[in-house]
Amino acid sequence: MARHPTGNGIVARQRQDPLLLTHARQLRREATDAERRAWELLRGRRLLGLRWRRQQVIGPFIVDFYCAQLRLAIELDGPIHEEEGHPARDLSRDAQIATLGVRVIRIRNEELSADYLHNLLGALVTPSPGGRGGRGVRGLNEGAGQRLSD
Repeated sequence: MARHPTGNGIVARQRQDPLLLTHARQLRREATDAERRAWELLRGRRLLGLRWRRQQVIGPFIVDFYCAQLRLAIELDGPIHEEEGHPARDLSRDAQIATLGVRVIRIRNEELSADYLHNLLGALVTPSPGGRGGRGVRGLNEGAGQRLSD
């Protein structure tokens, strides 16, 4: 089976840690309400024609949602992410994921909506040059663990 690059450090169909894969499957089955709402908005290329994966293994981590085209992970943050020590752990984790060539954006559960995601992602997806009618990706700003609501 051919290996298709989907970003630095991420290769489609590569062998992953079986324990991480099992945990990712479990997380998909036991999704939070916010994750289920987000998946309904993202699945099947419903938002800007982008393809998303949920509970994607990236290196030693599992991210909530991942778009290979944008090399972008979306993490949904519930109340636990505001508890003592958690923001620092999130920042460290996001920086480690960034070393794999993936940008992480964090969204608070209560901010999640179709309009919010459309505005957020619309800024990252621009029409392709040359008038071919496709969509291209331009100007992804650097930075891990960015929370766009702050």
